[in-house]
Amino acid sequence: MAIVSVKEALASGSGSGDHDSGNQFLRIFDVLTDSYDDNALTVANATDPSTSLAIPSPFTHFAKGNDTDYGSIVTRIIPDRDARYPLLWHVRVEYTVWRANTDSGQWPTGTVDITYRLPNIRIWGIPVVEVIERDINDEPIVNSAGEFYIPRPEDVYYRKAIEVTSWVRNYDMDFWATYEDTTNADEIWDQEPGTLLMVGPPNGTRQVDEIGTYWELRTEIHWDPNGWKRSIADTGKNKTVDAQGNAPSGGTAGAAVGVKPIEDANYNRVIDPVPLDGNGQPLAHGQPWVFTEWTVKDAEPWAPLELPDINIQW
Repeated sequence: MAIVSVKEALASGSGSGDHDSGNQFLRIFDVLTDSYDDNALTVANATDPSTSLAIPSPFTHFAKGNDTDYGSIVTRIIPDRDARYPLLWHVRVEYTVWRANTDSGQWPTGTVDITYRLPNIRIWGIPVVEVIERDINDEPIVNSAGEFYIPRPEDVYYRKAIEVTSWVRNYDMDFWATYEDTTNADEIWDQEPGTLLMVGPPNGTRQVDEIGTYWELRTEIHWDPNGWKRSIADTGKNKTVDAQGNAPSGGTAGAAVGVKPIEDANYNRVIDPVPLDGNGQPLAHGQPWVFTEWTVKDAEPWAPLELPDINIQW
């Protein structure tokens, strides 16, 4: 069993390309064998014994005649046996864009490191259901008696989500544990600190190339222009008191030492929470509600993540 000849078809070298993703090519070879026992594996690795013309190997860049594209590499080799002459095979070699073409350099000698390719970016909207605390005028959502609705009203809004797909040789769990469920402490993608949230550790899928194993990571980041602090109305059914059971007045003698139930006009304990004044006392009628802001996410500098630039208008 042997390869008789390898010739490149006249129709070989066709391709397509665009300014966003680069060029893709198709080369076609005719391989003649001397045995019906030769199969696709032998043909896919065929070399002409006279001219040394060989079927391009996986991950090699495109080079034919006067054209060279270091950004397009072999990703599929498809041998098809001729239906009328079974000793003849037609081999399609497909080149796919892996990174932008460069005139100054090739891939690493002898290998193609897939982790060099440019990250992918995907953006979509995620519906989020939350209890409504305030309306668009920053006023509390309460009934005509100034009390919360029971049950509390909810609303759905859409939060922007950004997924970054990248490739690394090693998935460092300890490294990512530092950043999961954190906000950006520094400015990232022209966004203010505290507006981006890392949603857990990246999802990782282990893959194999000619070098060895590598990981495809999908990092999900959510964006909220208002930040990730949460604002909650100051309400309760108890009030703070000093040692004499009165409202704290400050100092040692008037310091708050505990709480006692808030009573209504008939000296009965209130059943539902009432608005407080920010100091643990019932809010005077007609006064603006007090909202307390809570930090619920840790902040970390994201610079070590080396996130790719994204050319979007916020």
